[in-house]
Amino acid sequence: MKRKLSIALCAGALLLIGCGKDEMPKYGRPWDRSIAETKADVVSEDGLPVVFITLDDGKEKIKKDKWRGAVMTIVSSDDVEEIPIEIRGRGNSTWRMPKKPFNIRFTEETPLLGMAAAPRWCFLANYRDMTLIRNAVALEMSRHSCLDWTPEGRFVEVVLNGIHYGNYYVTEKVDLDHVQVGEDGYLLCMDRYYDEDYRFKTDRKEIPVEILTPYFCGMPQDRYDAIVDYMDDFEKALYKGKGNWEDYVDLDSFCDWFLLHELATNSEPDEPHSAYFHRVGDGPLQAGPVWDFDCWTFRTGIGDMWVNQHALWFDALLKETAFQETLRKRWAVLRPAMVEEIPAYIDETAASIRSSALVNEEMWGTERERKVNGDEGMSFDAAVPRLKVALQQRVEALDAKLL
Repeated sequence: MKRKLSIALCAGALLLIGCGKDEMPKYGRPWDRSIAETKADVVSEDGLPVVFITLDDGKEKIKKDKWRGAVMTIVSSDDVEEIPIEIRGRGNSTWRMPKKPFNIRFTEETPLLGMAAAPRWCFLANYRDMTLIRNAVALEMSRHSCLDWTPEGRFVEVVLNGIHYGNYYVTEKVDLDHVQVGEDGYLLCMDRYYDEDYRFKTDRKEIPVEILTPYFCGMPQDRYDAIVDYMDDFEKALYKGKGNWEDYVDLDSFCDWFLLHELATNSEPDEPHSAYFHRVGDGPLQAGPVWDFDCWTFRTGIGDMWVNQHALWFDALLKETAFQETLRKRWAVLRPAMVEEIPAYIDETAASIRSSALVNEEMWGTERERKVNGDEGMSFDAAVPRLKVALQQRVEALDAKLL
């Protein structure tokens, strides 16, 4: 079917200076220490690495639609490293927040903070997350699943042109450098923003699908048509019985991806937003990687409902015997880690960033315009135990449904 193509930080005045909607705002505190003094603090306080970013022109504004040259200096307990980079803003709703996320890129694949070499990296602000660790926890949960790949991440302090912006989570980027699909495969993102160059909507459910492609000079029409037809044939098989729907999807990955979102109460697939799937060669469609868990996640009081029962194709999949049976099998595999290892990971991670989180909290406050996670207005020390309660409630809900 063809379609158109952690550190002891000094006190200081909080700067509240307005800016345009497409620019990095000037919130934060002046950083009053030299590189040498910062390194001494990192070592003595066993603190997080400090990432200094200085824009080439000396201006403090980062724009979302334009890469700008900069120098990045990473101060850790082991070393001081200076690297030329380019930087620009990232995100959709998160870019509209006061504390903004951004991306950086190198001229070649470069290791960062002990993570494997890659050309691009994401700095997540986690402004709406009072715990700062929702994304990290969700990614750790995913590492216990059968999904092909899960981004790595590290917590850091960010200082931009001498202004301290607080705690950020640096992660690998979801792209074709990491998700290995082969020459004939696809990396897809189901997303309501629908702003990639190559995109389509599925025929039956009209799900917005973005194709993340390496084709810089245009995607061949036959490659585009092939994935459009594949997705439409899958929906015909699932909803109209025209073929065997199980031939089109990898059941284990679909079930794990669904369970991870249910455990985290992440309802963004229902939008949809940041819902990644991929196809390796001519194999079945696989779910993953998981991404974007900073808001509408780890909420309490959800009960035993399926959070994503109407999202994507799960309205139909949840009625299929094969999906139900595989869901039970995969929950039996995932459950031990969710009960034992993930709560311990939450405690360890929260403890490792606590000093940083408290300073971040002092700078940015805890009140937010929208209530998306339920812990708005709560301190870091109160929000972290609540996150564990939310996870425990979802484990009990899944037990009631699947055991």
